Amino acid sequence: MSADGGSRRRRWPPALLIGVLVAALLIGVAAVLIARAVPDYRTAFLVDASSPRDGTDFTATVDAVRAAAQNSGDRDSLSLRRFGGECDDSNSTSAVVDAGIGHAQQVSSAARGLTAAGKPTLHRGLAAAVEDFAGRYPFRASKRNRIVVVTTHGADACDKDRDALRQQVRDRAEELGVRLDFRFVGYKLPPGEQQQLAEVASTVAAERPRFVSTPKELDSTLVELTIPENTDVETIRTGSPGPAPPADTPAPVHTVRLAAQRLTLSVPLEWKAYVEKPQDLSWLTDSKGKTIGRERGRGGSDKIRTPGECRDKERADNPRDFWCPGIELRYGVLSMAVNAEQFGVRPLRLDDSLAGNHGQGLCPENPNLAAVGVGRGATLLAGGTKPVGDRTAEYREWRVPCFKYDPQHGPKELRGPAGVSYVERYWYLRKEQVLIVDNWQTPDLDRILEQATWK
Repeated sequence: MSADGGSRRRRWPPALLIGVLVAALLIGVAAVLIARAVPDYRTAFLVDASSPRDGTDFTATVDAVRAAAQNSGDRDSLSLRRFGGECDDSNSTSAVVDAGIGHAQQVSSAARGLTAAGKPTLHRGLAAAVEDFAGRYPFRASKRNRIVVVTTHGADACDKDRDALRQQVRDRAEELGVRLDFRFVGYKLPPGEQQQLAEVASTVAAERPRFVSTPKELDSTLVELTIPENTDVETIRTGSPGPAPPADTPAPVHTVRLAAQRLTLSVPLEWKAYVEKPQDLSWLTDSKGKTIGRERGRGGSDKIRTPGECRDKERADNPRDFWCPGIELRYGVLSMAVNAEQFGVRPLRLDDSLAGNHGQGLCPENPNLAAVGVGRGATLLAGGTKPVGDRTAEYREWRVPCFKYDPQHGPKELRGPAGVSYVERYWYLRKEQVLIVDNWQTPDLDRILEQATWK
């Protein structure tokens, strides 16, 4: 064997080598194209196209959707779906524009062509909107998938089954493996229908609906809910569509220290904290109508006031007022002092609402109503544990009905259901003696608490 033959290396055929290089190049190009095709945000507009009630202008809904679409981000994927028709009509909801990046003009033009007719078929529209996310294409968003519902009615005229709605929306989304952020906007809804829409939102695990009464409010609210989460946009146009706003940047936050400086939260700038210094407290521990002495302890209550109108207008100047939107944090003995003068000090019972723990309580929706517990109709919507920073809290979510009562005798003498209810959420950290209460379905609170830090 020659020296040349022993050192001879195997050579790839030129055609094969070129083929491998071309394949690698094509794979790289495909990866880039797919990455560019995945949107940052995917927004599905679900529009109530049923017959509007007297005094409700459908044109205002159309104009608001058009403005929101045109103000969306360049990397947003947009779609449009309508609902409204007869109860037995399979076309009572239909896709108008399929999801896709760069569809702002298509959504704007299609919205202008919508006509209003028939009955509100909200449940069917919601279920179909979830199914629009069933396939892997059109691509889901890398940051957030959301369904924005614009409606002039508070309830479905054909279907009242909330359990079925929960299965078709919340459970179905979990089956599809997609996290959907629902946003409801009610336009010119009377108080009774506002409550109905709030209950629908709660059923699908959405934040409390936004209620507006003028075209200008509708425009600005829809734009606010659908533009990328950016607070540095200099100008947001409403009514007349125009160029898209600049790319999004993280919303500014500030930190608040609560529970005697032990718990730190990063919250939006518009959330204001009102912190109470811990106090020495005393109360009766009479559990059977007899005074057996007093117990003393240390505790306090902090309030984070969030945007929104207070239910008690006369007391709106007090930011800590119970009827103003916000989050309450009770710590120390106050986290477990449940109606202490009547029942004594005891840990919170997780098998009842806070009102039920107290016998009955105040209704945040109306200062003239009382809230009740499971004995009078409060129902558990969700339970288990959730993180608060690196600690684990017992979590409960209740649907709490409100009752009328005799003004002369106070909430202790109830007259009957008032047809009003609210969603109560609480996080209970027994070891840390901290109770966090949210009666307002505060947006993004789960994430904020998950990112909390402890001292």
